[in-house]
Amino acid sequence: FPTANAIWSEYNNFSGTILKKQYAIFGDTSINNLNFHKLYEHQIICMDSSISPTNATLIGALYEDSLKRVYFYNMATNVPCLSTNTIYKIYDFSKQNLGDTIQFDANTIPFCYNFPYLTISNIDSVLINNSYRKRFHFAEGEVWIEGIGSIRHLLSIITPIPTCSCITELLCHKQNNIGYYQNPTFNYCFCNLGVDVQSLENEELTIYPSPANN
Repeated sequence: FPTANAIWSEYNNFSGTILKKQYAIFGDTSINNLNFHKLYEHQIICMDSSISPTNATLIGALYEDSLKRVYFYNMATNVPCLSTNTIYKIYDFSKQNLGDTIQFDANTIPFCYNFPYLTISNIDSVLINNSYRKRFHFAEGEVWIEGIGSIRHLLSIITPIPTCSCITELLCHKQNNIGYYQNPTFNYCFCNLGVDVQSLENEELTIYPSPANN
């Protein structure tokens, strides 16, 4: 699972209201003597699709153990159900066979998982940056890509599933500024700005009128 320079862009349609969010890893922190990677959240304004520790909010941290299980340490205080300063298992890529069951902590108080367990119903592959990675389909409706996570939401298993006419899904994923995943439903990554746009350096720019409206 990514440990640095990784960005997840997410598309949300709440009954016609479109929101886009980004999640990114910046820096490390020690929790229970384990090396976690800080996770930031940023709601995208379409003319500002960059995310950095200065414009984003620190919501928690990620850690992957030697068995390819990924954990989220929640630091946010306004997340429904989740307890602050608590560790939640969000992925388990140690399970590799059809019928394998991934168990989540049913003793968590409050119990915040969408499902107490997930059962692998199918495994196929998807082309990621010129190589194939496993894609896991679960009987409960979740779909995970190895090394990227859920195609619904990075924290899908502990993020409430909307009951309205809503859509939440992964728009794209980048690592080291390389596009690793693009949702085939969309032809853009960050608000129609494209992907892998080269930056301009030492260019003289004039912006007018100033001040401006709209």
